Amino acid sequence: MKKKLSIILVLVLALGIFTACEKEEKLALGENQDQEVGQSIEEENQEKILPLTSGQEIPYEKITVLMGGNLEPVDLSEDQVEKILESLLGLEFSNSKEVLDTANDSDTIIIKFSDKAYVEMKEAKPYFEDNLYHYNYFKDGDLVDVLVSKDHLREDIRNIVENKDQ
Repeated sequence: MKKKLSIILVLVLALGIFTACEKEEKLALGENQDQEVGQSIEEENQEKILPLTSGQEIPYEKITVLMGGNLEPVDLSEDQVEKILESLLGLEFSNSKEVLDTANDSDTIIIKFSDKAYVEMKEAKPYFEDNLYHYNYFKDGDLVDVLVSKDHLREDIRNIVENKDQ
């Protein structure tokens, strides 16, 4: 009887240890899966850098283009986003805060780099005598700088957006 009781006790202990180990494994697997999901979301929202040809950089998370009178977001293909980023490489910081304070119209384009940073493209022709196009750059709702380009980027971007087959 003592042998049977000790065998039963050993089996119960062994079963308890086995069950505890199994639960621990499941918990560890669940944590790994949660970490992997968290990593993929983090990578998706990871800040990237737009390296301007001037050597300056603009950080961005995701490029969103707003166009039209109501500044509606435009659906973009990956190819279009790449072309837009490529066209923005020629921008330079002017170290000026002389904002181009003109009203948004149906030709205005806003390029959002994140929820807090964007560029307003309103200018149809060079505004100042420098023959450069000026674009307001905002971060956290404040004008940070005026970006300049010798190219008419607003129209370049409009062409990229409107010609989905490019």
